[in-house]
Amino acid sequence: MTILDLLYQKHHNDLCVPECKTGSTWFSHSCPRLDFLAIRRSWTHPNIYGYEIKKTRNDFLHDTKWRAYLDYCTDFYFVSPPGIIDKTELPEEAGLMITSKNGARLFTKKKAPTRSVDIPEQLYKYILICRVDKVSQWDDMHNTSNIDYWRNWLGTKNENKSVGHIASKKVQKIIRQRIDGVAEENERLKADNERL
Repeated sequence: MTILDLLYQKHHNDLCVPECKTGSTWFSHSCPRLDFLAIRRSWTHPNIYGYEIKKTRNDFLHDTKWRAYLDYCTDFYFVSPPGIIDKTELPEEAGLMITSKNGARLFTKKKAPTRSVDIPEQLYKYILICRVDKVSQWDDMHNTSNIDYWRNWLGTKNENKSVGHIASKKVQKIIRQRIDGVAEENERLKADNERL
């Protein structure tokens, strides 16, 4: 798994934007670009998590642009494989997440403080205009007729039920064969015991 995969997994219920620009590059080629941005789906606490991925120690030590990201997120994290960044090196505004040694999990080594930030409108405009898909799964479902939707649902349900019955019968057959084999072995051992 890549670090991006792990961040998607962590924010599976949130709006996720990899390589998130903070505005239009038509007018400014130097606008900050976060490696990953996640917006929690909440009216009362829509925290915005910004992530800067560091794969080498040199990349971390020479990064001077990360402070520009702070204006666009309430929680800012560096994310890296283990051994790249020590949590004692981090500024107060940043948190740290590291991957497990095999890269399959993400661990928070230092929690980022949640800061009160007035997120610039240009970030939301960029996400809405350039990064949100035009058609959602919900729209797909409602663009088909109700009859088609329920026909597909019932077809899948019956197919899954059929697969379940076939698997159940095979398992029962294997168990029956093993029980019969054990019973035959017991009879043979009983006969050998009586003969001896």
